[in-house]
Amino acid sequence: MRRDETYLLDILIAARDAMSFVSDVTQAQFYASRLHQNAVVKALEIIGDAAARISDETRQAHPEIPWADITGMRNRLVHGYF
Repeated sequence: MRRDETYLLDILIAARDAMSFVSDVTQAQFYASRLHQNAVVKALEIIGDAAARISDETRQAHPEIPWADITGMRNRLVHGYF
């Protein structure tokens, strides 16, 4: 469980980072900015990597969290499954 706490903290920090990267950016500005896009993608990669390492015990205790969707998004971003 201790290990899961570390991964969950990584997820929280990366999610907060992603939100801060776009907090003062309009949708049009975001689409025009490779810098903002890459920053958010990196945060999503971190979230997906950490989510993939969460134990089965924690995953089963929190079925309301779409673990497979989170890790799947990471795989699509990293490997370019568009």
